[in-house]
Amino acid sequence: AVSWSVSSLTVGRVIVGVAVGIVSHAVPLYISECVPDDLRGRLNTVNSIFIVLGQVVASLVCCAIARAQVYQGWRWMLGLGGLPAILMSIGFLSLPESPRYIMLKSQGDKQSQLLAEEVLSKLRGKGSREAVEEEIRAALESMKDNHTDVSLLELLRPRGVRKALLVGVSLQLLQQLAGVNTLMYYSATILQMSSSAGRGGCRAAEEAQEDLAIVGESAVALANLEGVTEICLTALVALAQLVGAFVGMALVDRCGRRPLLLGSLGGVVLSLTLLGFSFHPGGLEVDGAPLMAMVIYLAFFGAGMGSLPWIVNSEIYPLQARSVCIGIATAANWVANFVVAATFMDLAGALSTDRDCPSSHPDGAFWLYALVSAVGFVGLFFGMPETKGLTLEEISDLFEGKANTPGPKPQD
Repeated sequence: AVSWSVSSLTVGRVIVGVAVGIVSHAVPLYISECVPDDLRGRLNTVNSIFIVLGQVVASLVCCAIARAQVYQGWRWMLGLGGLPAILMSIGFLSLPESPRYIMLKSQGDKQSQLLAEEVLSKLRGKGSREAVEEEIRAALESMKDNHTDVSLLELLRPRGVRKALLVGVSLQLLQQLAGVNTLMYYSATILQMSSSAGRGGCRAAEEAQEDLAIVGESAVALANLEGVTEICLTALVALAQLVGAFVGMALVDRCGRRPLLLGSLGGVVLSLTLLGFSFHPGGLEVDGAPLMAMVIYLAFFGAGMGSLPWIVNSEIYPLQARSVCIGIATAANWVANFVVAATFMDLAGALSTDRDCPSSHPDGAFWLYALVSAVGFVGLFFGMPETKGLTLEEISDLFEGKANTPGPKPQD
């Protein structure tokens, strides 16, 4: 917010990016290690809900600042984002350490076991003594013959860890390659494309520029107003994902991970296909079709693909490899995020079916995302097991081939 050059702004953005990456890795991991098994999915979904809620609030704040034409409003847009981070940092000071982490770092000695039981009892409340003792016993059993001072290759040597990592990384890559952050980062740009396409494409844009030259300041004010409107519509787009996330929270521990994930992906494929047709020349001649398709897409995405990659990654790895594997999967997610965001505008032009006006018809890019999502649907249909209701230790046994649950077994 106080940047004085592009370089200082970039440095600040890098710092924020590193911080967000660390939190996106640590929070789902902490939740999964601290909450009861039957609430693990729901509470991880609550985490995703608050992330999306933050996006909605940020969009509304940006809309208000843009409409008020605040001087150097972008500084306020960036600076206000620091307030929630300060409040969260203060709140984190009161959090206890994860019981499983306590035992892992001390290899389950008696003192650490008692401390882990004390922390877990506080987290679970009164009347949970037997359940706490059983959970501690299961965690200690999973730590047998495992050591913390091993190399990455040794951690990944067990077949079950490699299977789990394949599923986890695939989910994180698919979350980004489905194109969600193109719609979040470029929502105002995409809405501008849709309005241009609906008025006749490039020729309409050229005529608009001619009008600006003729009528002067009043036309500039009108163009600025249209830009503000498109910024404000991004709140509606983010709100659609929030609604989907609430649906996911209600279903994740009832229906299970697999059905919710596959249903979400199916809706993503259909809505991306519809979004492509809404930009296709001679396609859907309906006012607001791109906006409606974006809303449908984000509602389906929010119901499953928004939170489940994080939930599944936080529960499928054995204790000794959990932090490392989640770190690898999280890195894959953010790398894919960068690639998709950096290539969208080029893809929109290169894959457009309208060679005369590719900038207003990014249909091919959305069809590409739909194809990737469809391939992901098939892969997960055959390769992802159900983990609902299992303890973290039982899920690790599942990937090692030692347990049975509904759905297919992880493939080699």
